[in-house]
Amino acid sequence: MTSEELANQVTDCVESLRERILGTGDDQYSQGDQQAIELKSNTQLVTEAIEELDDLIVYAVVLRSRMDNLRLSI
Repeated sequence: MTSEELANQVTDCVESLRERILGTGDDQYSQGDQQAIELKSNTQLVTEAIEELDDLIVYAVVLRSRMDNLRLSI
């Protein structure tokens, strides 16, 4: 992959995130001129951030496991 191709992949990812923010995210989290996350208390924000980090760890472990299995089949 060239630097140009990598940059295009990053652009595609950002565009995908933008579409998600303006689609599903808008439906679920928009509160007019604010996002729901902006209205959460510090306690809610910390609790939900920890939950998201926990999910990220689980996803990373599953992804690592799948990559390990893939490596063994190559």
